[in-house]
Amino acid sequence: PTTDGGGRKIIKLDAGNFEEQLDQLLARDVVIVSTLQNESFLKEIFPLSLNTMRVMFFKTPARKNKILMIGQRFGTQKSKLVDNISSGGLGYTVDLISGKFSKPYSFTIPFRPEDFHFHPDTGADLKNFQYPDWQARLSQIQEIVDYLDFVEYAGLD
Repeated sequence: PTTDGGGRKIIKLDAGNFEEQLDQLLARDVVIVSTLQNESFLKEIFPLSLNTMRVMFFKTPARKNKILMIGQRFGTQKSKLVDNISSGGLGYTVDLISGKFSKPYSFTIPFRPEDFHFHPDTGADLKNFQYPDWQARLSQIQEIVDYLDFVEYAGLD
């Protein structure tokens, strides 16, 4: 949908339900995109949603874009097809140096840090998670951020 947020009203179409959804789609403003796939290590953590990274950056006084923070979001059974925190997903701040998770957060799951050591639905170990090839990934992210030299600050998924 073009008029909502938080992953609400997201639907996944496939050959099995396309016809029944067609009238609903044509009756409102929507954006239709190809389905993206998680990398295998993210799919193992939660396979039912696209588990996205949020990159926040800003332009320094020297006019260089600097990454402020990176967050990794995961869907849950509660959030269904999406990983949005406001819809029941959960997130972690990613340590920019190590690529490990810290500072878990959720808006809808009762919050105790120890509840976030493992994914609530799959049991995947999140406390000890380490991004594969973190420095190479961080370099790629910085290249994208640098390309957006006309932007003062932004959050990218």
